Amino acid sequence: MGISPQAITAWGESAGGHLALFLGTNTSDAGIIGDDGVTGAGSGVRGVVAWFAPSDFRRLAEHAGAPPGTGADAAGSAESRLIGAPLRESPQLAAYASPITHVSPASAPAILVHGDADLAVPYQQSVAYRDALRAAGVPAELDIVPGAGHGFAGIDQGPLIRECVDFLHDLVSAKPE
Repeated sequence: MGISPQAITAWGESAGGHLALFLGTNTSDAGIIGDDGVTGAGSGVRGVVAWFAPSDFRRLAEHAGAPPGTGADAAGSAESRLIGAPLRESPQLAAYASPITHVSPASAPAILVHGDADLAVPYQQSVAYRDALRAAGVPAELDIVPGAGHGFAGIDQGPLIRECVDFLHDLVSAKPE
């Protein structure tokens, strides 16, 4: 088929970025990999691009400066609905659903792009993920976009896209270690 497993990468924005970060953890956790669909093939990726993605559900409200029980911590928030319980009341589920808790030296290099005016997912989520990757010895880049909110409305995305494409190109062009 001409598919090179060493060249598979993931790119996502917001919730899709959350999923891309999960793929980038290159986990061997059976609970995350599951047993439906295509099994027996690795699910790891060579690199990740994540734009304005949540990485740590345990700290979303804190990063947003929201009072306890509000924002992402609220029972009806998207994040609480995802894990099936309020984040504050289910710290183990919140941790398990957070890509940052699965970072290891086997994680894929990543470039994160986030606006410093994002009111939906605070940019500190990307800072924390970058720092976790670097602490694990994994290359990570972060581009904070001044004045950009969630979705980058009104921002020229061309240079950001080029930066991310170049990042992935360099990764897949290099020989695997």
